[in-house]
Amino acid sequence: MIFDIVGQNFFKVFASKDREINYALLVRIYELFNNDETVISIEREILVNCINEFWEVRQHAEIVDEDDLDITEKSDADKTNAKIRLFVRCNWLDVETENFKQLYSLNDGASVILKAMQELEAQEISRLEYTGFVATTYKLLKDFDYAEGIGTLEQVHKATIDLMSSLRTLNSTIKKYIDELLKNKKMTPDEIMDNVLYKYNDQVVMRAFRNINTVDNPYRYSTDIINYLDRLKDYNNIPKLIDNYMKVKYSGKEKTDDLLLFAESEIYKKINYVKHQYENISNILDEIDKKNNKYLKSARKKMEFIMNNTKDIEGEIVSILRNFKDIEDDKEFEIALYKQDIVSNNSLYTPRKRKTHIESYTNSVPEYDEKRMEECFKELFKEDEYSIYKINSYVDELLKGKEILKLCDIPIADDNELFKLFLVELYGNDKEASYSIDYKEEYISKNGYRIKDFEIAKEKNYYGK
Repeated sequence: MIFDIVGQNFFKVFASKDREINYALLVRIYELFNNDETVISIEREILVNCINEFWEVRQHAEIVDEDDLDITEKSDADKTNAKIRLFVRCNWLDVETENFKQLYSLNDGASVILKAMQELEAQEISRLEYTGFVATTYKLLKDFDYAEGIGTLEQVHKATIDLMSSLRTLNSTIKKYIDELLKNKKMTPDEIMDNVLYKYNDQVVMRAFRNINTVDNPYRYSTDIINYLDRLKDYNNIPKLIDNYMKVKYSGKEKTDDLLLFAESEIYKKINYVKHQYENISNILDEIDKKNNKYLKSARKKMEFIMNNTKDIEGEIVSILRNFKDIEDDKEFEIALYKQDIVSNNSLYTPRKRKTHIESYTNSVPEYDEKRMEECFKELFKEDEYSIYKINSYVDELLKGKEILKLCDIPIADDNELFKLFLVELYGNDKEASYSIDYKEEYISKNGYRIKDFEIAKEKNYYGK
């Protein structure tokens, strides 16, 4: 039995509220041993330093100890000690004392499980990274050599399958983030920023959208790829591909009519598959773009809802709704509901009556309040504070005539300014953006968040709204 090998509490580390933190810490410890394969055990001081460095990298929403008690506000030393006790108690770490020193080693089962989990994670990341599929296909078709015809065509076919798999993975990944954002009703502003800045930015924006919109942009190559595929289907070129197919697949066999027809069918099947995908790739790209915009809009709206403290009617309604959201499920509360009918054919119907004398009189015209009317018009037609156009204007103010500005040079007064910079980064991939984003290798700290530095550059050919 598996639990006779690893222990009954082995998987408890992945059942707690902070399971993602536990996994990240165990990976760091696993890598600590892998960096030097001759190391069998490490001293407590090295283990403590390894975990302490993790707390310095980023903030965490909630951290619990081995008894599931909240220790988020405790010192780094307390949190580190609690995690070491948890890993020892759950058989991820073995501890022994030698020469008055505590030595820690990874349990055999822990090494096997962590290796498998990392391989699974690496496989998922490689599917999402979306690297070079389109550019590779374009280059293979552009320099097509009929002497290697079927081998090249199979590479093109496989690259296209990998491309579509990657795009479908990206599409489902964005949907996962949208669901997580909308279903978690108790998400705090810090958790929203963590979700947008770290998880979504690292998993989607950095790995996928950057390539889709730059070096591996399908729109950049799709027309040429389709033209190259049509050239392969030319009646002068198909016989060359069939001949190469027979040499590679059926060397030494007689070229019967059935075999030649089968070879021709396989070649057309591969060419038509690739062509069909590139003819319809805009549909899935549009769907991905819609989901990305929906995610950004949902994050923005949720942040606005949580942080809305205004005293106008909208602010009062948000305050009431926020209070209702925090009421426990088993508690009762009262709220007045009013019936509201819709306009229909019967709404204006009145039965016929006998003719009656109607007295006329002059109704007084209410006094026109010009100031009040102007306020109403402003409220009615005010623009969304966090729309792409507002963010474009915000970037213009930041640049102030400069061509390039680094994130590390931008002062941030409060969380609202920080949220705007998040939107600047995420809107950088939008077609309506008046600027572009160029990521750097360095990380910087802003308002308690560790952020990958980037440069904002003004787009020269932008005409705007």
